[in-house]
Amino acid sequence: MAIDKIQSESINLADNFAFTGTVTGAGGVNTPAFLVSKASDQSVSNGTSTKVLLDSTVYDTASAFSSNKFTVPSGKDGVYFFHFGVITNENISGNKFQAGIRVNGGEVAFTANSGGSGSYRAGITLSALANLSAGDYVDVTIFQQYGTVTVGGGSFCNFQGFRIS
Repeated sequence: MAIDKIQSESINLADNFAFTGTVTGAGGVNTPAFLVSKASDQSVSNGTSTKVLLDSTVYDTASAFSSNKFTVPSGKDGVYFFHFGVITNENISGNKFQAGIRVNGGEVAFTANSGGSGSYRAGITLSALANLSAGDYVDVTIFQQYGTVTVGGGSFCNFQGFRIS
């Protein structure tokens, strides 16, 4: 027997509900989505904003990450969430260390860190939201004022993102 009309009654959201039809409009699909990292270390010169070379793909649902950048596919305009994490191989305590997430070459998120302390390596994580259109691209950079610094490969440097709406 189909329900033609829902009467105004309270619903206990703690109850379990068994639906026999199709539920639409609930949740969303967060694609395209990607997670990339570095296969090996990368040297970063002093006083230069350097694009991070990300060459190891963990997943890429739309094959939209290539040439060290994510490019919004056709028909996938919307708001995207991005997260970047990087750790150096050196302790650069007291020196400037920054990371950025860029859209079409301009910074959208920026953070600064004074570096590690004691025997710890310097690390930064940052996140950003961006309203993007097909063809827009997103990449990540670092800047440091220590000397030559090495960005660690593997899990020491990763970049990820997905569409949220």
